[in-house]
Amino acid sequence: MGPAGSTYDLRFIDGMVEHHTGALRMSEDVFNIGAPGVGALANSIWDEQAREIKAMREWRKA
Repeated sequence: MGPAGSTYDLRFIDGMVEHHTGALRMSEDVFNIGAPGVGALANSIWDEQAREIKAMREWRKA
């Protein structure tokens, strides 16, 4: 992310949105696969990460 500075918080948010988006993609890959527990975990992760992405995008606008 580079050195701290006036844009560090924005770079942090951008990096975390990218990271969370990866978690959404990985979760989607297992929704319909195998063990019910894994699918339930993936669903939980997807819900939480999607909510957090929305919040971070709102913070970024502010």
